[in-house]
Amino acid sequence: NKMEKECSDKIIILGASGIVGRYLFEVFKKAGNPVIGTYNKNEKKELIYFDVLDSSIDDLDIEGAKYAIICSAMVGVDNCKKNPDYSRKINVNGIKRLIKEFSEKKIIPVYISSVFVFNGEGDYKEEDFRNPINEYGEQKKDVEDFIIENIKEYLIIRLGRVFGVNKNEGMFADALEKYKGGEEILCNDYEEFSLTYS
Repeated sequence: NKMEKECSDKIIILGASGIVGRYLFEVFKKAGNPVIGTYNKNEKKELIYFDVLDSSIDDLDIEGAKYAIICSAMVGVDNCKKNPDYSRKINVNGIKRLIKEFSEKKIIPVYISSVFVFNGEGDYKEEDFRNPINEYGEQKKDVEDFIIENIKEYLIIRLGRVFGVNKNEGMFADALEKYKGGEEILCNDYEEFSLTYS
């Protein structure tokens, strides 16, 4: 059965210590899939240290891997705005290099992108014009463009606002930290967005 064969293929998750990567790692592991997960700053049991800027996929046991899910990123609109050059090194240059390496080894890259590639008006369709209004969205779009133009087999997944049940993670964590620190929290008068639970 083709589905059973595909499910037995090894899956690599770069950024398996983050909110989305951790959830995917646990789901695949519980389903019995061979899965390798990496971390960078948030060391977790069962995960392998990996630096998007310096590590190579050859540092991982990639034999038998069919998919590489790329969750690694410097996340957050504010983080990318405050550190545009450094975040671009990670989110664009490092990720593009790894996607190319995976593709050359016949491992299909699954890139976790964001609805921030759009202009903020909402109700998006896959084929809608991408026109990011912030640095984070621009970086995600740059990687999408690279993939579309250079990679034969791939999957791009655009997530909405991510939240989870664990403390200090997801879309509400920044607002909570600002509130605790007495900082101003800027909000729109009216906003619709898609939530991604992880």
